Amino acid sequence: MFHAASRFNTPATNRSSTTAIRYFLGLFCYCVVGLVAYISFIKFPHLLAFLMQGNDAVVESWTQQLSSPLLVALLLTVLLPKLPLLSELDHWVRKQLQDMAAIPFEVRRLSAELRKGKLRVSDELESNVRHKLEKRGIGPKHICFGRDDTPVCLWTRIAVLLERLEDWESDRKISGYLASTAGELEELRKRYEHLLPKAKMCFRLQEESGEGFTTRTHEAMVRYQEDFSEQLSQLHNAILDFISRGVLHADLTDTTRLNRLRLMGFNVEWQRAAFTFNQAMSVFGIVFIVMLACMVAFSGAANGVSFGMMLMRLVVIATIYCIAVACAVLPKERWNFAKHRPGEIRPVGFYIVSGLLAVALSQFINLMFNCVVMRSVEAGAARFLVSYPWLLSTFATTVVLGILIDNKQSQRLSRMQQRILEGLMQGLIMAGIAFITHLWLQERAPHAGSLLVNYQVPPLDRVIATAAIIGCVLGFCIPAWYREAPRARGETKHVEPGFAAMGPSNIPA
Repeated sequence: MFHAASRFNTPATNRSSTTAIRYFLGLFCYCVVGLVAYISFIKFPHLLAFLMQGNDAVVESWTQQLSSPLLVALLLTVLLPKLPLLSELDHWVRKQLQDMAAIPFEVRRLSAELRKGKLRVSDELESNVRHKLEKRGIGPKHICFGRDDTPVCLWTRIAVLLERLEDWESDRKISGYLASTAGELEELRKRYEHLLPKAKMCFRLQEESGEGFTTRTHEAMVRYQEDFSEQLSQLHNAILDFISRGVLHADLTDTTRLNRLRLMGFNVEWQRAAFTFNQAMSVFGIVFIVMLACMVAFSGAANGVSFGMMLMRLVVIATIYCIAVACAVLPKERWNFAKHRPGEIRPVGFYIVSGLLAVALSQFINLMFNCVVMRSVEAGAARFLVSYPWLLSTFATTVVLGILIDNKQSQRLSRMQQRILEGLMQGLIMAGIAFITHLWLQERAPHAGSLLVNYQVPPLDRVIATAAIIGCVLGFCIPAWYREAPRARGETKHVEPGFAAMGPSNIPA
């Protein structure tokens, strides 16, 4: 796993090239793929022989005395480059997951936003920068705090950014990033100092009227200024890239990243995530509290399970609900086939894909939790074979939320009326799904004895009440949050006449 993490973060700037959540999600998936491959090669050695393609020279003679798990571990780490087919497969998987984690797209996007945004300079900072530039021989007329891309304004802008970066050295959250970049900030300062003589010469040439210059001399002066402008632009872009990577590395949420950039003086706006970290924590807290209240209300349904174990299971269930919401909301802004455009049929295919994705992630978490709690892979798998009907609830939650968030704001109903109606619809559907799930669980429960696992089906009233309340809360909050989330520049909100369709049967013509 450590070797896989090292490969995923190669080059070392990968971590600071995207957000923390995307990076660690991609890293988690990559480690899971590596673990599955490791177990598969141990259980099915002929797969490894196929991937080696008869190249037995990869394995030294002394390795024949090693155990199979140790040999596979060596082949998947230090000997991986010597296996062409397996190495190419590993590279392809890693590249796909890095693309999924927006590496390095996210840092490029943020850097482009900083280039377009205006840089505000306080009076105190302007005075400090002006004093330092004049001290280095830059005349007052060659100090410009405007927005133009002229060499004078760009030179001053770089001086302001470097002055702002001095505050990072005393910032505890940024100190780890500065240590990992190994003197990159100092290198940017050296490049700036190296351009100082060229800046003085370029600004002095601009003051010349050009009279008495031969054509060749004038052309040489123009080339000199163009060369200086190009180097200045490259330095400016490098500083913005450095700032972007530092912000992505240090701050976990869009809000904190935006606050840090605004404190630095950047006037930037970007599309906020439709499902933010704070909203995810709100969903987690609400689901946990609702389920805890239902557990207390139906205290006789504990079935001998300790209170601590019940709390742990509630944490897992609340996490699964957050995953279901994320699978319904997050792909809406990134997958083309997930978007519902006015006048087009609803993306029914996406509803199904998002539901299946939520089921796969939630069931994997449930299986891992059971294995850890029961301290046995066999026992965890046995409990999973009895309790897997809960996947119906996860699938329905994701699909119904996906349908509801595609509703537009109605002209006939107020904002609150529409939210209440969506909450009631989600709650009713989830109550019905809970009833079906309970019937399926009762059908699976008799198999628990043959699998040597103790599993008691929760009472029907508790299952339906919990699902209905959580469904009402999610239906009331999530679609409205998505509709009211800031969108990209230029995107307008579409309002349908009348209340938008609440299900796949009401598809706009």
